[in-house]
Amino acid sequence: MSIKSVIYRSARLSNLYPTLYLGLEKIAGIPLKYQLELTTACNLACPFCTHKDLTQRPKMMTLEHVRGVVQSIEKELPIGLFKRFLLFNLTGIGEILLNKDTFEIIKYLKQKGAMVTFADNFTLMKEDYVRELINLKVDNIFISFDGATKKTYEAMRVGATFEDTIANIKRFVAVKKELGVTLPNLNLRFVPTSENINELPRLVDLVAEMGVKIIDIPQLYVVDKMNTLLKALERDFQRYKKEALQKASEKGISLSFSNPFVSEQKQPIKKCTMSQNSMYIDASGYVLPCCLITQMGDYEKVVEQFNQGNVVQDGVGAVWNNERYRNFRDTIKKNKVPLMCDMCDLYYGDKE
Repeated sequence: MSIKSVIYRSARLSNLYPTLYLGLEKIAGIPLKYQLELTTACNLACPFCTHKDLTQRPKMMTLEHVRGVVQSIEKELPIGLFKRFLLFNLTGIGEILLNKDTFEIIKYLKQKGAMVTFADNFTLMKEDYVRELINLKVDNIFISFDGATKKTYEAMRVGATFEDTIANIKRFVAVKKELGVTLPNLNLRFVPTSENINELPRLVDLVAEMGVKIIDIPQLYVVDKMNTLLKALERDFQRYKKEALQKASEKGISLSFSNPFVSEQKQPIKKCTMSQNSMYIDASGYVLPCCLITQMGDYEKVVEQFNQGNVVQDGVGAVWNNERYRNFRDTIKKNKVPLMCDMCDLYYGDKE
């Protein structure tokens, strides 16, 4: 096992993952985690996603764009070892399998020694895609699946077919077993809302049947107040969480109820690590401090108003160190809430 694998896995197991990266990034001077939006095109119309409000034609991040971004990162890193800790999350507001460059982009990033993860709705996951992703040794895939019944799932993932998605998941699991491989790690991601939270215990049974071992259950990040009613009530969340945990223990399923950067309770914004050590890069190269800002409403206007610069045009170092981006990070360190974070459901602080 490589040094990268040992440290990465040990850090995750001991909940030191955010601390590890904060320390390395402080030395490196730039982030080591990047979220790349490979496309704004999507084949679904999920009610809680800002994608439904897009007016412009779909955009695609090209292989050449990604090469330019990575090369600009490499110029900034003072020690070659840091390249082994680069992590790229290829998740945006679109479906990455609609980008014809997706597999070449993954291949390029893996050749650079980076960790690669992404979320996918699995509606387009053909067997040849499955085998290619396995061959490329993608680290983690999060399967977006928000219901344990056909009615609920298809209401949450409008345009998808319950039975077809399950078949695609089972095929991926079967091919991994056939080839005797552990990667990619498959995590089923269930976004809890007022419409589906009651199905969480039932989902454990379904996931066990699919052959997936991990259910990731983040909060519904309510930053667009129009979507507030979709958020599951706390009492319902806690009730079904308890039932699901008991059933998961019986089935050998692991449940994760928060991402590694935030807790379930609202925190002072000065503790927001995403704003200090990662970049969300949209399909055109514009940078937002985190992915949650993409859910503030009109995505195109959000990018236009709140972007911190363009890394395709200027490079990562120039954008990360520009005055606007530095002022944004300094504001959060003072526990003040920048305008773009005003509706964040995770952190609180004084108004800027």
